Amino acid sequence: KLLIVPASIVSVMFPEYNRLNSGDDSQIKMFNNINTSILLIMGLFVLLFSIFSTEIFLYWLGTSFIGKSDIVFQILLIGLLFNPLSWNLLSFIQAKGRPDLPSKAHLIELPIYMFILIFLTHKYGIFGSALAWTLRMVFDYLLLNGFIHKLNNITLIFRYLPYQLAVITFIIIMSNLTMGLFMKLTFAILIVLLHLVLLS
Repeated sequence: KLLIVPASIVSVMFPEYNRLNSGDDSQIKMFNNINTSILLIMGLFVLLFSIFSTEIFLYWLGTSFIGKSDIVFQILLIGLLFNPLSWNLLSFIQAKGRPDLPSKAHLIELPIYMFILIFLTHKYGIFGSALAWTLRMVFDYLLLNGFIHKLNNITLIFRYLPYQLAVITFIIIMSNLTMGLFMKLTFAILIVLLHLVLLS
């Protein structure tokens, strides 16, 4: 359900990207603004869900699902951060008249993803499946960035890479920490404020 918001944003941007000249400063600025909006929305939910993943599973499914399930959930959250950002890249590329590039990207990803999915699922079970999906989301994001660089000779990834790496690192740390509810609430408030400052 959370993906409805970024999907709505990206869908209305296609004609705007198409209208502006390729590589134009206003086009790049618009693209960056949309990426910031998506990160502001999705990053906030991803961070909060990561902090309260244990509580979510405790009240939703009970104590029997706490442990491995919340770690799997946190791994999927990383993919959830990259997925809508890839949609924005996809819209940008299609607006440049190259809908073939995303298709080629998916053809490249398919055999790699199937191999990693089978291997990791066989080796690590549900954790491996979650990791395979997240790796595919990250790879898709990087590949589409490469296509944009080829089309316009611009690199859009580095503006947001430090933030994305910070979120991923935070999620990994959170998966290995045990804190009380009061500490988590305090931590969540600080994270929300920092999130808003970084993307303002």
